[in-house]
Amino acid sequence: MSSNPFFYGGMIREARYFVGRKAELDAVFAALQHLPRQAQHVNIVGPRRVGKSSLLWRVKQLLPARIPARGLYLSGQGLKDPDHFYLLLTRELQVPAQAPLPITVEQTLKDAYRQGRIVVLL
Repeated sequence: MSSNPFFYGGMIREARYFVGRKAELDAVFAALQHLPRQAQHVNIVGPRRVGKSSLLWRVKQLLPARIPARGLYLSGQGLKDPDHFYLLLTRELQVPAQAPLPITVEQTLKDAYRQGRIVVLL
């Protein structure tokens, strides 16, 4: 097996292969440091295959140690419409099917917060 950590072929999920993004990670966590007192949005933009998904996955891995929050990684690939996104979100948050579902993502996240769960969507 090659010792080169750089490879092509999808999101990096193993921490040992995730190298050279300390500044980007620090910027994301600096923006999120005021949770839950202040909601934040962080945009990760760049050309295809530059490592955006890998960066988000690494944030998910590090999140519990840096901020008392749960990271939910929801891939945008394959999403059909907003209802599909909402379905994935409620599944990840384990909202019971028989429960009266809130009709917005915002309400779902507020309900999670009221239950003592801080959620970061990635």
